Amino acid sequence: MTSGPDHQPDALADWLGIRARISWPSWSSTRPDSGAPAYDGFRDFFTTTRGSRDPEGTRRVLTALGTALADADQGERLDFALLTNWQRTVLHRASAPFRTAPAFAKAGRERYGLTPRTEALFEHCLSESAQPDLPLPSRAARTYLDVLFFHPFEDGNARAAMLALAFVLAREGAPPRPGTPPTNHPLGRRRSRRDRPRGTPRNPDPHGGAPPVGRKAAMTERDVILNELAQGLRPVSEGIEWFDGLGPDEQSDVLRFLRHHCVQARAVAEDAPESIRRSGLRPTHTPAVLISRGRIDMQLGKIAGLRPLDERRKAFRLLIAVLSIADGRRRERFCSGGCGHWWHDLPAAD
Repeated sequence: MTSGPDHQPDALADWLGIRARISWPSWSSTRPDSGAPAYDGFRDFFTTTRGSRDPEGTRRVLTALGTALADADQGERLDFALLTNWQRTVLHRASAPFRTAPAFAKAGRERYGLTPRTEALFEHCLSESAQPDLPLPSRAARTYLDVLFFHPFEDGNARAAMLALAFVLAREGAPPRPGTPPTNHPLGRRRSRRDRPRGTPRNPDPHGGAPPVGRKAAMTERDVILNELAQGLRPVSEGIEWFDGLGPDEQSDVLRFLRHHCVQARAVAEDAPESIRRSGLRPTHTPAVLISRGRIDMQLGKIAGLRPLDERRKAFRLLIAVLSIADGRRRERFCSGGCGHWWHDLPAAD
């Protein structure tokens, strides 16, 4: 909320004063592996607190949560641009700018001030979510409170704070892994080299510490499938069969995630002709026409937003081809000597 009386104390200024004085707890980075958690607490929280009264809003925030976990899995840096990307999904808006007036919460009883330095200060606080000399629980809790007290958006700040909390934890492997397709699903079969006990990290630290960033539980079966298809480790025909078996909302989520992965892999406009060729689409097909016009990131968003079923299937094929080209280039240029991208170490699917 961004309207209310201006004479209350500034809760943001109070928080910043407290934040600088807190003696955050510290302990050894070594933590025991307690195995896979029983359920996904973040999804459970959003479903329990919002599901019955706002099903559509719950679906959007769960989609944003998936994007946040995917960003964390790719080792993204937490900044306002990243937070804004999630918030656009949460609010179903084309933009989610930083507020331009003092904000209020708790029926106007709490006020969060605004100065010319507020947005820059918020960016600095977000950057401290990766502070190396502070334990993960302290950093995650502090980031959650930063979002609440800066109150950066006109609406949905509590949801934004929970997404930021999930991201900070996910970036270092802490949150639970969402459910996977059933084993009898054509794409739900376990892949080779998955013979280690459930919950065991792919590359555990020999000294007993947390698993390294980039090999974490935030990896979902969907992300594995999409990267296997992009790398040619799984037949595209099998991917289309899987995609056709999803519901309309799930298909939309998959296309949005594909678009996100393509942008993160730095797809460029020059990738369009080869992507069309690899996908097997004709130049006159709607996704092929869209990708050939305008800014690539904007056009990929339009492709991901196509609604007719037949157009979605074409969009899926084209976005897989774009990801194949963009990620292949990234792998050749930046990862040939080794990298922390878990998807660059995928075996062939069974």
